Amino acid sequence: MGFLEPVHAKVVGGPIRLQVRADFKRDMFNIFIGIIWQTSLIVLPLYIVLRDGKPMFEAIVVLIITSLILKKTWWNKITD
Repeated sequence: MGFLEPVHAKVVGGPIRLQVRADFKRDMFNIFIGIIWQTSLIVLPLYIVLRDGKPMFEAIVVLIITSLILKKTWWNKITD
């Protein structure tokens, strides 16, 4: 018998039924794209301060592309 066995028994036997989310794959994709988006947001000011032109524009392109992907696959799909 494991440490969380009483908790598991209450969850399984309770009135609330747990369901697998149908959007799990889309959410994982959005997390992956979001990590890239956040990284570009952090790297972009660094390249601006260092005055390194080519990587700065590459970071801007990555930021724009990932923003568009997140707009389509995450922001437009948000439900209340």
